[in-house]
Amino acid sequence: MENIPHTTRERYPHYIRVLRAFKSRGKFSVTSHEIAKEMNIGDTSVRRDLSFLGKLGRQGLGYDVDYLLNKFMNEVVPNEREDIVLCGLGNMGKALVKYNGFADKTGEIVAIFEANPYLLGEFDGIPVYHIKEISKKLPKEAKIAIMAIPKDVVNDVALELMQKGIKTFINFSDGEIRTKSKGVVVKKFDLVSMIQEAIYTSKEQPKVRHKEEVEETIEPVENKG
Repeated sequence: MENIPHTTRERYPHYIRVLRAFKSRGKFSVTSHEIAKEMNIGDTSVRRDLSFLGKLGRQGLGYDVDYLLNKFMNEVVPNEREDIVLCGLGNMGKALVKYNGFADKTGEIVAIFEANPYLLGEFDGIPVYHIKEISKKLPKEAKIAIMAIPKDVVNDVALELMQKGIKTFINFSDGEIRTKSKGVVVKKFDLVSMIQEAIYTSKEQPKVRHKEEVEETIEPVENKG
């Protein structure tokens, strides 16, 4: 598994989401073309990506969805559960807690840190501590933090988390996390940029011509018979 290209590894979580979607629709077998269409990539790319996992499908029959999912979960997705902490229990934080995509895919949120004293205690079964208690209450096994706090404090809180051993940040805040520490990974979630990119991409797509416009451009062929 060490020789899998980086771009292929980055696509693997997307494969898992697509396969889960196929399964939810009641599909037991899928072709590389169907997967490629869902992922907006070429058939050849799909077959090459999956070839790194071994011989998975048969010519003309496609891939068994359950078998392929199990292959991903056993060989690609880390077997150990990751403990995740969430900073911020505003609207975004609450939505992230309610999102059901963590537990069976990457890990689960095991602790929440929040500045509002009225929100402390417990939320959806997860303990909620004051943000100033990070040094005392941060779970020892946690290495990932989701940041959903105001931009003016996100960097200071992140630095404190780094001192306690957090190595990976998923930043939903408008603020930036600045660090020169080696081994620390920061992933910025920028919804505005994503929307702008989607708009730009959609405008770059070739325009579909209406049937009437196509018919007007077709010249009648003279019958010489």
